[in-house]
Amino acid sequence: MNEAAVTSLTLLYDPPVEGCDLQPHVVISDGSRSMVVNTEDTTEVAVFRWFRGQKRICSKNSCHKAARFQCLSCVKAGLPLHMGYFCSKTCWHEAWPVHKQLHVRAAQITGSAKPVKPAHDWDYDEAERAWPPNGSSGDAGVFCKYPDPPLDTWTEVSRSPVYVPTTDDVGRALRLECAPVLRVATPADKASGEVEVFEGLVVGKWVSLETSAVIPYPPAPPPRTVIYRSQPAASAGQSFKTLCYNVLAQIYATKQIYPYAESWVLSWSFRKRGILREILQHSADIICLQEVQANHYENFFLPNLSKAGYDGVHKKKTREAYFGAQPNTIDGCAIFWKRDRFAMLEQYNIEFDELARQQFAHNPVALRRLLRGNIAQVVVLEELTVTTGPRRPRKRKVCVANTHIFWDPGYPDVKLWQTWMLCQELEKLVLLRALPLVLCGDFNSLTDSSVYELLTTQRVDPKHRVFKSDPCSILPPPHTITHALPLASAYGMIGEPRYTNYVGHFSGVLDYIFYTKTHLVPAACLDVDPEPLLKQYVALPSPLYPSDHLSLVVDFDHLVE
Repeated sequence: MNEAAVTSLTLLYDPPVEGCDLQPHVVISDGSRSMVVNTEDTTEVAVFRWFRGQKRICSKNSCHKAARFQCLSCVKAGLPLHMGYFCSKTCWHEAWPVHKQLHVRAAQITGSAKPVKPAHDWDYDEAERAWPPNGSSGDAGVFCKYPDPPLDTWTEVSRSPVYVPTTDDVGRALRLECAPVLRVATPADKASGEVEVFEGLVVGKWVSLETSAVIPYPPAPPPRTVIYRSQPAASAGQSFKTLCYNVLAQIYATKQIYPYAESWVLSWSFRKRGILREILQHSADIICLQEVQANHYENFFLPNLSKAGYDGVHKKKTREAYFGAQPNTIDGCAIFWKRDRFAMLEQYNIEFDELARQQFAHNPVALRRLLRGNIAQVVVLEELTVTTGPRRPRKRKVCVANTHIFWDPGYPDVKLWQTWMLCQELEKLVLLRALPLVLCGDFNSLTDSSVYELLTTQRVDPKHRVFKSDPCSILPPPHTITHALPLASAYGMIGEPRYTNYVGHFSGVLDYIFYTKTHLVPAACLDVDPEPLLKQYVALPSPLYPSDHLSLVVDFDHLVE
């Protein structure tokens, strides 16, 4: 590619965020063909260099956000640059009573009624009048008169294709330069000076882009309220904490689904850090996650949670063809447990598609309606500590199940069928062995649904509306849809929350933690976040919440036998 040139250089999002990797998208063309550069292996294709600019932080007291614009009057008054930077109109409004005194002092120092007007095409008096401290009628007049951004001085910080902004970058713009590699440089090339030699390579024309100022990584939301059981039960001690969390698979985190969310909020490089923070801050003994992509389980969740002391297993959905050439991006469920607290004895996977094929092979219409790829995973864990009882020392076991039921509100019959199948499979495993059971998941069903009724009452009312929404006759007679698991909702002791899923078009309870009330009792539940926090950025996901779901956390005690 002797005539190669960079024809496209872009970043997935802007502004950059502290601690979130910036991976450029690069296209190189030689006139006859184009290729997308793999930034994980670019040594023979392209070279990169990253620069950071001057620091620009909002000058309002107590605000440390990166500045997005300058005060026009400060620029004309010749005040130091750092005094006139603001991150938003809100900060400018709030700072105005104090900030405008800077302009007055500047005028007094210069001995004139107003600062000397520099060589720009704005009118000083008009700009001052256009910013009333208690109104916004003149905002547009001022905003269109912003001066050009001051020239930046750039300091090289990296030559890696991917750059992770640091704390030192906060408030500074970044500049990325990329050039195609033409060939390995020879001694003659280095001596002639006719071509540019960079790191021993002859490179073509540099192409650059500049970002907005790097913003700091948002802080975690305020701590949530812990609600304790009002009447302590006769427990056997040694409680264990369970977390249930739909982390929002990246394949679904799009502007089409979440148009109110900024691109950087939806990026995986930003969200993964917040997801890990949310998981680890609760220090749960057992973690059940939904919408975990296969590739993210292998290269993110497993390594990071293993480092934090967890072991885990993953099961992806069974709809590989749906995602075409990228089967590693299929999402599924994952269970983790603290390795110093539990050891896994058994592992099982439940594929609802396979159960449907076994039951409806003769009915292709019903089978087509049921084939949705949903799964459940089950593990039997054994405590590593020995429990002493009235009979003999022993190690307690607990069965943990994790599932993600089909999402579509138009398929309540499928949701009920999948949940019924799950209960039947769990019966076989736990009833005869008298195993305690914790069942977590995103059931995509509200508290008035047939799914919730079946799980909490072991049956479904024959008059329930679900039986009128069964176009393919996949449900048997209502009186046969039962199970024998003594399940209860852990949050039922305090009342189910108002929501566990909070998006622009919907808010409600979809996620639950169930348990067998003959063996376990919830000692405490973590309440969901208050609605004003969730609405701060319209809905979820947001800078404070990396998923569209909230995590559920419950402390369980074993009942005395």
